[in-house]
Amino acid sequence: MTEQPWVRVACYAWVTDGEGRVLLCRLAGGEPDGGRWTLPGGGVEFGEDLAEACLREVREETGLEVRLGPIVEAHAELVASSRGPLHAVRIVYLATVLGGSLRAEAEGSTDHCEFLPVDELEETPVVPLVLRARAAAQAQSDSTGLATV
Repeated sequence: MTEQPWVRVACYAWVTDGEGRVLLCRLAGGEPDGGRWTLPGGGVEFGEDLAEACLREVREETGLEVRLGPIVEAHAELVASSRGPLHAVRIVYLATVLGGSLRAEAEGSTDHCEFLPVDELEETPVVPLVLRARAAAQAQSDSTGLATV
């Protein structure tokens, strides 16, 4: 049986706390890249608005309500997956916390969430998306003078 190519659109949030830390979620052990840290976010459901998908995913994974700012990073890449060739489309929004209580996702793709120091990301086991988003957020900060990292 030939594996069929497929597309996955996902939205993520770059959420900082004003103390030089970014909100990250650790991928659960049974997931691809299990044990590595990623941004809160995930797949867009059929017919779902991109911003609404991001808000939903952040709430599901972290327990936090956030306000989305502008899109800071968007890219697509082809990757191998167990289902066949994947065209992964990823969109990252800047975001700030409005409320909620930080908690881990119950029986989901992540098992722990916390704010980690941005300046230690090179030494932290993160997925490439995190470093791409950090570079984009830093460029945004440099061009606008607003603190996004």
